[in-house]
Amino acid sequence: MGVAIVEGGKVERIATALEGIAGGLRRVTLTITMVSVDEDPVYDENVIVTDLSTGNVLYTIPYNRAPVQVELAQDKSYSVTGTQDHLAETTFYAPTTVGGVAQSDANITITYQVLDAANSLMAIQKMVQDNPGKEILPIGTEVTVPYVNESGTEMDNTLVLVHYGYYVKEADKDTGTLTWMAIFMAKYASDASITFDAPEVEAATESVAAAGITYYGKNGTTYTRLTLEQGDTIPYGDYEAIYHNEINDSSANIVRYGYNRWSHSAYRQYLNSSAAVGSWWTAQHLGDMAPAELGAKRGYMAGWRTEDLMAVQSIKIVTAKNTVTDDGTLEETYDKFWLPSIKEMYGVEQLAGEGDVWYSYWRDYIGLGAVLTNAANALRKIFQINNHTSAQYVRLRSAYRGYSNNVWNVYASGEVNANGAYNAYRCAPDYCSRTGKTTMYSMVGGRKIGVARSRFPRRKAKLLLT
Repeated sequence: MGVAIVEGGKVERIATALEGIAGGLRRVTLTITMVSVDEDPVYDENVIVTDLSTGNVLYTIPYNRAPVQVELAQDKSYSVTGTQDHLAETTFYAPTTVGGVAQSDANITITYQVLDAANSLMAIQKMVQDNPGKEILPIGTEVTVPYVNESGTEMDNTLVLVHYGYYVKEADKDTGTLTWMAIFMAKYASDASITFDAPEVEAATESVAAAGITYYGKNGTTYTRLTLEQGDTIPYGDYEAIYHNEINDSSANIVRYGYNRWSHSAYRQYLNSSAAVGSWWTAQHLGDMAPAELGAKRGYMAGWRTEDLMAVQSIKIVTAKNTVTDDGTLEETYDKFWLPSIKEMYGVEQLAGEGDVWYSYWRDYIGLGAVLTNAANALRKIFQINNHTSAQYVRLRSAYRGYSNNVWNVYASGEVNANGAYNAYRCAPDYCSRTGKTTMYSMVGGRKIGVARSRFPRRKAKLLLT
């Protein structure tokens, strides 16, 4: 099978986006481009344009031809249908007005793309790279790819296009990318959640304090950072337990609630690994503890198809550190998958430079407004992969910087708030695919689409990769 466009409206959306341009829609020119990503296609594909008022087939366009321009009359409805079930039917209307304003004679070219046999995220990446300067995929486009969980259950993993931007690729210069977010959780039911970082309770066994190591004593529910110098005797008899750690935490919260540093987190290791159960985590410092999920889950990437992972880029991610155990500055990691920052979920920025602000998605497409906010908002809810009406707590990567242990989340209400790293939550992980060195945005009628401060109607194309 190929890639099917399962929700129409692209023609209407693009036409509406041309509001304010001189001219109008007395005639509509539909440019149909057949895009092949397979050098030797295994099937033939035609695109059929039908006048719905008469039922007459106006055009039959063979597979893999050069773009064909089709002129359509005003005040009529048409369907564009692909043969062999590779292209779902799309119905659109050729209007006489744009934005309620009567239009004069003009021609408008609209591109309708059909993907075929490669049937993967690489097909989408190639389509964008091969069409620089064109409105190919608008912000809000949804792509559904298969994801297989530990039990072998295949699920529809829906990714939404949230951002066009430059990112630094590992061992490379800045590269144009599309950023995608798994808008429904990558996991479901009882195996859904992952601990950001487990309580750091590795028991000390040494008799005297070592250089560069901090010791924490526990009595009941009280945890205390001990004041020990190198060579001091460790007072095991004074406490129920004593833990050692390379992280010096004056609050001792990391031994109770976990550590909120993205670069050291279990969640980061989980998202960027395809290793088997029990093998995707390693300690990042002395005292770091394995999450409970290590013995039950494989790495997140193991559920992705190889042909889809080929499109995923390893890029630079910037995250702010806390001000208690760390220096509070920005830190860089190179990740294939990552959790969004508070800013990338349209929350109030903590420190300039921690991720991009996705105006084009949250403000313009979703409609959250002009001001970043942490307040509850139903438009920011994230839902289960197998239940699109059940909103969930979703983990972000941003540390709550005045604490060593708290990490920001999006609550089921759409509020952005924080709690302990030891809590296990679902996620809406992000990844980037490459657009090429120069393709940073698309143009329609001389206007930029898909960049910060661009405006367009809330319509989306949906692609199903099976």
